[in-house]
Amino acid sequence: MTFLELGFLKAAPKDLRILVANSPDIEIPFDKVLDYITPCGPITRSTPIEMDDPELASCLARGPIIYVNLGTHHFFDLALVTEFAGAIKSLLDAETTSKAISADHGLIQILWKMPRKLSEDENRSEFWGPWIGFREIMSPYIERDRVWIKYWFIAEPKSILEPGHMICSVNHGGSNSFHEAIWF
Repeated sequence: MTFLELGFLKAAPKDLRILVANSPDIEIPFDKVLDYITPCGPITRSTPIEMDDPELASCLARGPIIYVNLGTHHFFDLALVTEFAGAIKSLLDAETTSKAISADHGLIQILWKMPRKLSEDENRSEFWGPWIGFREIMSPYIERDRVWIKYWFIAEPKSILEPGHMICSVNHGGSNSFHEAIWF
């Protein structure tokens, strides 16, 4: 369809229906929404996280989470991942120091979807070779279950956000990611 056929430059066809991923309760209010436009929020599917990934569900339930997911097509290179790891380390160290407690329960945790650019002989679940510097930064937090790094999540992003443990969503700003982060 063209803009002419969608009712923007001339009258819309009688049977025209358009779904848009906006949600009236989180958008700037419009005085008038055309009758044939239906705002329906993000168009995504979800299953309860306990059904898709019970292990992840139990991790999420332990405390507040910062969720990092830069989308399907973003692959971290070594320079970016090292910079990002330094920022995460600073955040987690500052929080641990400010709370002055030794137990990790209740502290901020990081759930990070991190597909990486790898050479043919590298394993995506290991951090050796050129990735050793990154491993050294993150190991203390991974070992204490404060940082979980996954190449891919079994559960849909919406399923991960729905339980309500997220305190921050770091995303690429795509429409679904944006609306899911605001909604949940």
